[in-house]
Amino acid sequence: MKLRRILLIFAAAVLLCTAVCAGDYKDVADAHWASEQIAYLSDEITGYPDGTFQPDKTVTRAEFVSLLARIAFPEELKNETGSTWWEPAFRVCEANNLLSGTFGYSAPMPRGEIANILGTLCRGSDGVNARADAAEQFVINWNEQRMQSPAWQPMFSDTADFEMFSDALCVCVNQGLLTGYPDGTFRPKNGVTRAEAAAILARLKAQIALHKADCAYICTVGQNWLIAQTGKTETSLHLVKPLTGEKTPLGFSFRTKTDELAGWRLFSGSDGTYVWGEAGLYKREGDTLRTIYPEPVLDFVQSGERYYILTHPEEEYPTYLYAAMYYPCATQVVSVDWDWNTTLLASRDESNNMQNLTDLYVENGKIYVAGTYCMGMMDVHCALYEVTDGKLTALFGEY
Repeated sequence: MKLRRILLIFAAAVLLCTAVCAGDYKDVADAHWASEQIAYLSDEITGYPDGTFQPDKTVTRAEFVSLLARIAFPEELKNETGSTWWEPAFRVCEANNLLSGTFGYSAPMPRGEIANILGTLCRGSDGVNARADAAEQFVINWNEQRMQSPAWQPMFSDTADFEMFSDALCVCVNQGLLTGYPDGTFRPKNGVTRAEAAAILARLKAQIALHKADCAYICTVGQNWLIAQTGKTETSLHLVKPLTGEKTPLGFSFRTKTDELAGWRLFSGSDGTYVWGEAGLYKREGDTLRTIYPEPVLDFVQSGERYYILTHPEEEYPTYLYAAMYYPCATQVVSVDWDWNTTLLASRDESNNMQNLTDLYVENGKIYVAGTYCMGMMDVHCALYEVTDGKLTALFGEY
């Protein structure tokens, strides 16, 4: 199978910006966890007359929206006036559909509201699904011999009501702008400190700078960001230090796609350890990525020292139609060992319109694949196949 690798370039490149020391604030030591982020926003944030930054002070709505406007809409902000110090920023954000209704400027800015604002601002940007693929795939019901849709799960244990009416939180998490707490909560009603606000908005400012350089954030890799830089004919991958913009090419180049009908994306999933998509499957190892499989990956399972992968031949982008939209699917099941040795285990029957391979399972040493198909406009079904003797053997679900 053809590998789409080009020469690895080791030189670091282009600085988007240079962070300065935050030591000018007498209450923000260089060792403070947000020192670099505060310094990075030195053009947007000012301290207090006594020379302090007060990093642990809770941010008000007025303060957060003012900082946001300075970072996201600096030119628009220059043309606005108001009777209060925060009113120009409010007008700019309202004009960009980020705010509506009453504005309690002196109240703490809750995390949930930050998610709504940033999710609206960044909707349509790149970034990958930050949840494991298994959280969304069909579930095998062995007792009833059928495939069933998974129960919906919120991204965090305390955000079910919040997510039910908006995808803003998902957008923010996928963009790496907001994260949860170690206990699995997001705490949408909690406020944020000035240091936390600086960290959130520093990430936003860095991503805006990337977009101006035709780069898009994909996911976080240790202390780095994985980004895609898009040219007229090629899209290349880089690791970037967020606050300096120092960029290290990974040595991979892909044809720049203009037709998104197929639904295939350079990267479509990330579970905290792996990241995958049309560009292949990669594993985070500290601040770097290790290549597992350099061809398209729709789904995968690691079992022992092998990876089982749903893929398709290069330059083909198979899809199936559901609810007037095209969704990606795979046509092949392969296994890959640690040395990149690839074995084709089975290919779909091209005459069988039910074998749109979407989900992969390995149970008790056996390999199973789900095929998703539609019997009508909104009538989605799923069949289960066992990979045996080089072919897909239907177990149940086919019509």
